[in-house]
Amino acid sequence: MTGKTHLVGGLAIGLILDQATTLAGLPILPQYLVVQIAGVSIPASIIAFTAVGLGSLLPDIDEPNSMVSNLPRVSRGVARKTFRKRGVEGAIRFVVELFLGALNFVTRGLSRLVRLVAMGHRGATHWLVAGVGVSVIAGLAGLIFIDFPDLGFWLFIGYLTHLGLDMMTISGLKVLQPFSNQTCHLLPSGFRIRTGNAIDAGLALLFSVIIGVLAYGPLLQMADLSSLLEKISSTIHLGL
Repeated sequence: MTGKTHLVGGLAIGLILDQATTLAGLPILPQYLVVQIAGVSIPASIIAFTAVGLGSLLPDIDEPNSMVSNLPRVSRGVARKTFRKRGVEGAIRFVVELFLGALNFVTRGLSRLVRLVAMGHRGATHWLVAGVGVSVIAGLAGLIFIDFPDLGFWLFIGYLTHLGLDMMTISGLKVLQPFSNQTCHLLPSGFRIRTGNAIDAGLALLFSVIIGVLAYGPLLQMADLSSLLEKISSTIHLGL
């Protein structure tokens, strides 16, 4: 699947899970919950869905041309929309773009290193055990630094969604390694999806519609999260 499909897929599944538990009377992400970061109160929903989005892209850190390996480049597009070309804003824009360009060089280099260690694309970063390990680390970091241990849970939701979508593709995943070398598929052979084809794009559109309905419909009345998803949607086309 493309980075766009993974991103909107992870966010859509996260929203569905959040709404399903809320409607069941057992919300896993209470709307009143806030997280303190550097003395600033931030709705936990923003932290949670940022983690979901990151988790939905993270397994592809083993591919230098992936969206997650080029997040600074995507962010550079946001800077271009935010700052004007002239005057003080133009100078700020130049500095920001220069910094993000240099940072993108670093992230792509890191991606090449991960690819080597992970034994190629769809290697170790696409193992279920890797997702569990990264999520546990994220949970511990969330507990220690921002008193939000659920950070690991939401990251895992995105990570798991990524693995699930990749198991719908033609090549599938050896997701149970290192315990099993079996290639896992979620779809019968005749229905498996080729990355980047029309069905892949159709899934991205479907997930985007789900996000739109849940973010702006009567089921979700959180302006901060709606604003976050709107900004994400406006920058998706800048991804790879």
